[in-house]
Amino acid sequence: MEITGDTYGGTCAIGWTDPGEWVEYNISVPKGGLYHLVVRTASENPNVTLHLELDGYRITGPIQGSGLGWQNYVDRFIPDVPFTEGDHKVRVVFDTGSINLNYLVVFQDS
Repeated sequence: MEITGDTYGGTCAIGWTDPGEWVEYNISVPKGGLYHLVVRTASENPNVTLHLELDGYRITGPIQGSGLGWQNYVDRFIPDVPFTEGDHKVRVVFDTGSINLNYLVVFQDS
């Protein structure tokens, strides 16, 4: 963990990642339906990746880092992920390492 230099938001970021490391978030979904996810990443190299899993199942392909520098974050948007009502685990898996994660947001269109 480190204090983020991202002026857009967040206070701490996950950095110095290695291949195969992961972080998992518990979320409670009040109403089933399609949700969108935003992953905010930064990296020196644009060829580094992570992916997302929902309840143990992979839900994305490789998501690239920004390639713009360690504190130059970009949003990666993942649309229309089906969630059922109730508790879920969303896991961010660092495929290659060397990618920073500022935050993950899960939301539904209003």
